[in-house]
Amino acid sequence: MNGNSHAEDGSAKTTRIGKFEVFLAVCPFALTALSALWHFLYDLIPLPFIGAFAPVGESVWQHLKIVFYPFLAVWWAGYLFPYEGKNPASHALAGIAGAVAAAASVIAFQYIFCDVLGAPSVLPVHILNCFTSFTIATVIGNRFKDLGSPVAIVMLIVLTVATVSVAAGYCLKNLPPT
Repeated sequence: MNGNSHAEDGSAKTTRIGKFEVFLAVCPFALTALSALWHFLYDLIPLPFIGAFAPVGESVWQHLKIVFYPFLAVWWAGYLFPYEGKNPASHALAGIAGAVAAAASVIAFQYIFCDVLGAPSVLPVHILNCFTSFTIATVIGNRFKDLGSPVAIVMLIVLTVATVSVAAGYCLKNLPPT
């Protein structure tokens, strides 16, 4: 059963919204709230390991961690919800693709709104930036999750190792002195 019910003659169609669709609808809002907490995680727990995943400064590059890692964690947790055609490798790959899209969206938004259009770099603009980035990431992730390619596992491993290595290496190298 795929969540759709049809009348016997096939003329009427009602669609039931599944748990994963609700997850997709709530995801950008919940992630925006989570990112506000994530922003101060290193201040609360000033350990190098935390600094690798949470921002330690106020640069745009440090703020990429506010969208990248929370999206990845929440997206991968979304695998617990049932949906048609569920494939672990494709779902994980979709999370990485969405997280990369979120990070790219933060940079684009910051550049377009603050640098080009002159919007002030204030909290409401940053919250809008996060929400927009999480919405784009959710849409990208939802598209990628249906990939189902046999090479999804290889793509997943390569993309995961490359992304985590570059991000963690950069973050650990740039930790403030303790």
